[in-house]
Amino acid sequence: TMLTHNLPAAPVEIEFDTATGVLEWEYGDNLGECTTVPSGFTVAPVTAIAGYEIVVEPDDDDETLSKFTYSVRVPRDESTDTLSHTVSASYLGSLPPGTDIKIEVGAIEERDDESFGNQTFSEEDGFSTPVP
Repeated sequence: TMLTHNLPAAPVEIEFDTATGVLEWEYGDNLGECTTVPSGFTVAPVTAIAGYEIVVEPDDDDETLSKFTYSVRVPRDESTDTLSHTVSASYLGSLPPGTDIKIEVGAIEERDDESFGNQTFSEEDGFSTPVP
């Protein structure tokens, strides 16, 4: 992949409603906690984002469940500023009640040739599957 000087911002304000499976986030304005925008680089506007990659996985220290992830790429909906996705109920229901989970949301830059380019991810934890 060719690296450009236009980097997508890390998603922010990641919220997850464990009862409904609705995940919401906002497009950020920087590269997140891990780095700053290098000299000569710019943060891509939200209009340059092709879509988002979402990964949901058990936050499992003993790794019994951690290999069972939910991963999907979704296009950016140009008709709304609301960024959301509903995580599969069958995936969430397959995990034991009260399982700690972490969520990664990545912004994917769209290139002029309509291919995917640079990606920037944010990770949030502190969520759990519903307990009946």
